[in-house]
Amino acid sequence: GGRGGAAEAKGSGAEGDFWEAVSRLFGYMKGPLGGYLLVTLLCSFELMGAHSLMNIYITDAFPSCGPRCLGNLTIARAVVIAVSSGVLLALSIKWLGDSRTLWIALAATGAHCLVLVWAKEVWVLYANLALSAVAYFRVSVLPGFISSSVPPDLVGFALGAANFLRMVDSVLAPVLFARMFIVYADEPASLQLPGLPWVVGAGFVFASMVALALVPAGGAGE
Repeated sequence: GGRGGAAEAKGSGAEGDFWEAVSRLFGYMKGPLGGYLLVTLLCSFELMGAHSLMNIYITDAFPSCGPRCLGNLTIARAVVIAVSSGVLLALSIKWLGDSRTLWIALAATGAHCLVLVWAKEVWVLYANLALSAVAYFRVSVLPGFISSSVPPDLVGFALGAANFLRMVDSVLAPVLFARMFIVYADEPASLQLPGLPWVVGAGFVFASMVALALVPAGGAGE
């Protein structure tokens, strides 16, 4: 009986600690944490939506890009992401710092979207991978800003909130982007814009830059 009571009390205490931590986390939402989570929501919306349709878009907008071309682009994109997440990111943070790296990454993301929309030749898709390399910096840099905006004991909860927002984006973004992708399917060719999702994606990225600019100064210690 004593052991059961102790276990129950321990479980109740752990549950209480959890909800207390959640309550504290919401308190920090009024500070930098809320801003960084909003940036995460907006820029990951573009990431989840755009990449879910990338191959379909390339096939539709670039008929000359057959299976071999598409395969080469996919391989090149994977290599670019691997390199940008390692060497290039480390050099950027060393030379420019976290904050400038994040700003540059968001700007590169928006530019990547717009170049993709108005590209007419396949070689532009390969050249655009350079922007992709810089754009992916945001995936690695943002968690550091989120972690620094809360006390150490709330870092796990804050990163969990960011992952939850990405999960929401991973469900909603492909649905919305797919709908935009086919919205002009029955229109005359002059009115069709298969790149519309990336125009909207660039808008989300711009909104994330505005949100980043509005993040209040200060951190967990203030």
